[in-house]
Amino acid sequence: MKFKRTAASVLAALTAVSAVSVCAFAEENKVELTTLDLTDEMKYMEYLGDGYFLYGSNAAYIDGFVHLEKDDNGELTFTDVETDIDFSEKNIAWWNGNNDGNGEYFQLYKKDENGNVAKRYVMHIDAAANKVTTAYTMPADWSYTADDGYTVAIDGDSYVVYDPKGKVKSTQANKTNPGYYGVTASMYGNKYAGYYIEKSNEKVVEDSGDRFVYNDYTLYGIDKKGKLVELYTKNANGMVLHEGSNFVLLQGVEVIYPDDGGIIYHRYLTYINLETGEITEDPVEIFDDVESQAIYNDKVILSVDKKQYLYDIKTQEPVNDKKYKYIYTCDEGKTYRVQNTDDKWGYLDENGEEIGEWYDDADAFYGDYAPVVKDGKGYLIDRNFNRVSDMIDATGVYSFDDDLFQFRNGETDNVFATYNSTEPAPSDDTSEPADDTSEPSDDTSEPADDTSEPADVNNPETGVGGVSLTFGLAALAGAAVVVYRKKR
Repeated sequence: MKFKRTAASVLAALTAVSAVSVCAFAEENKVELTTLDLTDEMKYMEYLGDGYFLYGSNAAYIDGFVHLEKDDNGELTFTDVETDIDFSEKNIAWWNGNNDGNGEYFQLYKKDENGNVAKRYVMHIDAAANKVTTAYTMPADWSYTADDGYTVAIDGDSYVVYDPKGKVKSTQANKTNPGYYGVTASMYGNKYAGYYIEKSNEKVVEDSGDRFVYNDYTLYGIDKKGKLVELYTKNANGMVLHEGSNFVLLQGVEVIYPDDGGIIYHRYLTYINLETGEITEDPVEIFDDVESQAIYNDKVILSVDKKQYLYDIKTQEPVNDKKYKYIYTCDEGKTYRVQNTDDKWGYLDENGEEIGEWYDDADAFYGDYAPVVKDGKGYLIDRNFNRVSDMIDATGVYSFDDDLFQFRNGETDNVFATYNSTEPAPSDDTSEPADDTSEPSDDTSEPADDTSEPADVNNPETGVGGVSLTFGLAALAGAAVVVYRKKR
């Protein structure tokens, strides 16, 4: 989201901030960075999406919400956010937000005097009114709220689904069911609010002194009315569910009993497209684990021998022979962010091919740009991997939103950054040119001799080729900030 909202009253506790507009950059740069340091009151922060943050002076409790936006001059400013939560008793903590920092709902909880969870709050961000208010509360033992406000919760021995207004939708699944295996919430708020796995038909197999227990595992989707929809059944010794934006991926071990005796074990992946209902079963012989994160374009990240590689579910083979220390999906699968064995960061395209160059640190593309660090300098790059901004001292970076990033310089110097275009805005003049009906001139005069000296392009007094450095200071310099996200 672009930060375009009208400023509310400026938060009094945040007057000790400094905004620095850095305007010294090469001519080819398309944008200039504007940075904002933070105060001690905001030492710990969590991004909620759309420019909204919760913050606290320590990691234990929350002190409030703020909205980060651009003012009319393109500078970053904080504005106060109206809320119905009382933070004065220092007993409100953050539980879970949405998966990607761009939903409208997240969850807080209140602790009692013994430090136990007394109540859970599902919060709603009303960006138009600049409010963060309680959508509903619940006494659940455990729960997870998705982007769209649906919550799957454990309440005693039962599992329930709450809709965005807090109405309870009963389910058929509960912990006292002999076939209970597990329940999980949807992180994406897609077709189902959550998933339930049931086991049945237990079979015990002894082989060379080892005892194995196998079951039929049935996966159900919990729809948003609280009903169970059967999706898949497999005989295995266990099942692990991973969720993507429009599918689920099951990881397990299949047992086969040949007619001539013995036992054959196969690790497998099962890919279920939630939109089409298509099921792809893929026996992958060698892999250690599946990375449980958003997967797009029928690609999944597998690990083997502590190295990760990109695997194509449809072709049932690795996309290439490249392996990395870490692979992260970003930009909805248009790019992947990877760390190589030399601890450098770079990018893959959607086909798994390396693109661009390697950096000391790099984060995801949001919109047109991504933040990177190379040789101690942080800056933005475009999708052609050209530097488009000025450079600032940095050792690490984060991406939060379309035009909101963080640059870190060591352990103590951390700033938020946005950008403003340096290219002139297109003209809004739509008037038609006047018709020229004048007769051409019969000018036969000789041109005058030009004896003037050429302008000195390095002389700032000529106004040509000069480089200016402008600083805008507001109050005192702020202290460091540590900004947390659930994952990079």
